[in-house]
Amino acid sequence: MQKNTYSVDFKVKAVELLRGSGKTQMQLAKDLGIAESSLYKWSRQYDSGVFTAAPVKPQSSSDQEIARLTAELRRKTLEVEILKKATAFFAKESV
Repeated sequence: MQKNTYSVDFKVKAVELLRGSGKTQMQLAKDLGIAESSLYKWSRQYDSGVFTAAPVKPQSSSDQEIARLTAELRRKTLEVEILKKATAFFAKESV
């Protein structure tokens, strides 16, 4: 399994989105395509000041919308891939 590496900026934006979106941690992690445990860890690190060394710009609503749409596209693409594999599997099985 491939280990994903995320930039500090991405982590900070994810935590800020978590706090400002009103979504649960599980929902946001799923929308962003990341592990819920990663989001939890980043939130704790954010609170302890680990990310304060990185300059952080306030995230505009358009940036939030882009992040949301990107995550949704990633999820939909994954769903399509799964459906293609399932279709191929069942087509092969029925022959």
